[in-house]
Amino acid sequence: MNKPLRGDEPTDPFIQRNMLRKHRIRLVKQEARATGRFFRKFPSVTGKFLRKVPGATGNFFHKVPEVSGNLFRKFHKPIIIGATALTLIGGTVAAVSLTSSEDFTPSGDEIQLQHADQAQIKKQLLASSKNWDVRRLKDALQKGVSIDSQDEFGETPLLIISRTGKIGCMKFLLDRGANPNVQDNTGWSALINVSREGNLKAAKLLFEFGANPKLFNKNRETALFWAATKGHNDIAKLLLKKGANVNSTSIHGVTPLMQAAAYGHRELCLTLLSAGASVTTVDEDERTAKDFASMGNSREHRKIIPLLKEYESRNAH
Repeated sequence: MNKPLRGDEPTDPFIQRNMLRKHRIRLVKQEARATGRFFRKFPSVTGKFLRKVPGATGNFFHKVPEVSGNLFRKFHKPIIIGATALTLIGGTVAAVSLTSSEDFTPSGDEIQLQHADQAQIKKQLLASSKNWDVRRLKDALQKGVSIDSQDEFGETPLLIISRTGKIGCMKFLLDRGANPNVQDNTGWSALINVSREGNLKAAKLLFEFGANPKLFNKNRETALFWAATKGHNDIAKLLLKKGANVNSTSIHGVTPLMQAAAYGHRELCLTLLSAGASVTTVDEDERTAKDFASMGNSREHRKIIPLLKEYESRNAH
């Protein structure tokens, strides 16, 4: 039996049914926010609601001319989907409105949460650089984290990638504003890294973006020092061309020429000597480049000694 109408309720059956539907929707929202058991209690999620309530199927809009009109007859499906979504996320809509309000001020907890999020994004940026995960790297940059973010060792994504020799990766970072001269906690730069590894293309790329060849690490070892140590003659020529100091000394007084002589790199010794490397400079133990060459036993070492003597005699005159 139907419930008797109150005196102030409408007598028109159709209007009454419409009000009952609105009342049901309000109950759905209240129950979803208050208990969280909406999905278990209400058959609307299973699809039964859509079959039982004509208003949800679109019939409602056809029966009420003043509500439907041509617009609702043409677009009733999107409207139904939107209405259903709003019903399900009733509580979320209020939260979004509050967030977009001009009077909204983040609390202390929310500020801490934002800092924690930034720390996580920074961690994601550095981890994706080590693994070269392009998707996660781009995602971190899109979230606003600095491309020169440093880890506990002072390493940035560019410093990490520079040791791998991945030209495309380095260019990706440099094109997006990575600093080519940033140094880690021990003073290593991207140019020192690639000079040690012998990556000529990477060195040229870094110079295109303004790399400084005079930077040195905590031991005062420059990019030229490491190119000489490893015997990378092409990189040494490029560094000298770009203004590297041929007679720079480490904290122990060792020059690039001493390193090249010690490791038996004759061609590199000749490159350095042609650029004005001093053969008379001594390190903290009073050793010259010729002394370093004399400590080696290879054929190349034996060829370096007369070369150094020749340049020594030239300077004497």
